[in-house]
Amino acid sequence: MASVLRRLAVPATLIPLSVPVGLYAFAKLNPEKTTAYAKPVFLWLCAKLKTFHQERFCVLKEDVFSGLKKQDGRNLQVLEIGPGKGANFEYFPPRTSVIAVDPNIEFAQELEENSKQYPDVKVTKFVVAGAEDMSAVAEGSVDAVVCTLALCSVQDVDAVLGEVKRVLKPVIKVTTLTV
Repeated sequence: MASVLRRLAVPATLIPLSVPVGLYAFAKLNPEKTTAYAKPVFLWLCAKLKTFHQERFCVLKEDVFSGLKKQDGRNLQVLEIGPGKGANFEYFPPRTSVIAVDPNIEFAQELEENSKQYPDVKVTKFVVAGAEDMSAVAEGSVDAVVCTLALCSVQDVDAVLGEVKRVLKPVIKVTTLTV
């Protein structure tokens, strides 16, 4: 019985992920069929799953983001693709400025509100766009790019990685987390 439960544990943790990712993918692939309800529903689902994700990815995120904390006290400019409500802000070092890129404008207000919990992290810009076209972000302007649980939702991964390369300063740090 225990072995059966262990085999079901990983898929059981991925099932709740599939709902918001599936809804988001549907909205991206079928914009003409997306109703006014799709984006708020996605926002609501992300809020409900925040605790679930934090419990499962906490240790992994601490390890992945530890490199960002080695900035010798200087200001850090981070571009975050698909920041949601700012679930990664607790892992950013003090004096971090964030440029948020997300096609869902519904997240902008929630991100701004939640960022107040992290006074050492400032959202300096919210770009409403897909990660495939981050032309609103200057070339060579960011120290690090963070993309957690979002790269699986883009339409053209190669275009996104091209944009990441374009916006990063010559000394780079790319952090991704995809399940």
